[in-house]
Amino acid sequence: MSQLALFHLINHAFYKGLLFLGAGAVIHAVSDNQDFRKYGALIKFLPLTYSVMLIASLSLVAFPFMTGFYSKDFILDTVVYFIATIDIFIGLGSNFFSDNSYNIYGFFNQRFLIELFYNNYITNLILKLGGQTTKVIDKGSIELLGPYGLELGLVNLSRNIASLDTVKLNKKDK
Repeated sequence: MSQLALFHLINHAFYKGLLFLGAGAVIHAVSDNQDFRKYGALIKFLPLTYSVMLIASLSLVAFPFMTGFYSKDFILDTVVYFIATIDIFIGLGSNFFSDNSYNIYGFFNQRFLIELFYNNYITNLILKLGGQTTKVIDKGSIELLGPYGLELGLVNLSRNIASLDTVKLNKKDK
């Protein structure tokens, strides 16, 4: 297993190094200008750098037939092999799965019960908090600042302006 890890580490180091070298080549090609808006259409001027960065990127994402694919594939094959070996030893000829198979399936199906905990506690708490926040913001402050508040403000302003009128009208003046 350590050989696989070292194989993956060396592969990762090489294609990550290629990406950094390519980035440096691009920066030097544009006279050390690091304004990304001026980096367009560099494939015409730097075809080798483009090719090397493309190969390194494909290897980094484990594209088939690239070194990253093989290093990650070997690690995944080894992990699957160990898991399969442990079902063989626990499952065949033992009563381990006779009573516990539904519980083990549920445990792994819920990704170690993290999703169950997350859905039951965190999601419900966030939804309740969001509902309360919506009630306070929408029904409270937005309505007071919006149409209802505007109407109330204009009515109060009108009353205050009307109270400034000190002239008493006689019945004759009406």
